[in-house]
Amino acid sequence: MLYELPEKMQRNDGWKDRRYSPIVNPNLNRSVDEEFLAREQLKAEREGMGQVALFASQHFNIEVGLALRAGRWPGTEHWQRRTDPSLTLDVRAWAE
Repeated sequence: MLYELPEKMQRNDGWKDRRYSPIVNPNLNRSVDEEFLAREQLKAEREGMGQVALFASQHFNIEVGLALRAGRWPGTEHWQRRTDPSLTLDVRAWAE
């Protein structure tokens, strides 16, 4: 299963909002904790946009081409066409 934020939550660095971390990190505070994520994000930001893109893709399942606008993954169009609208996840509970 792939855990990812809805596209509108990814825009404008919305993935950085720690309220949403459990959505894409279901094992949060088991295999990775919030302090680690915060520390690694700061480190990536000091190193530049390439590292931020790598960090976001690895820890928040953000597709670089869609959310960070730093390039485009060739499979993006394929994935967008293969969506199944009958599969949903109500993320409003996470945003409270």
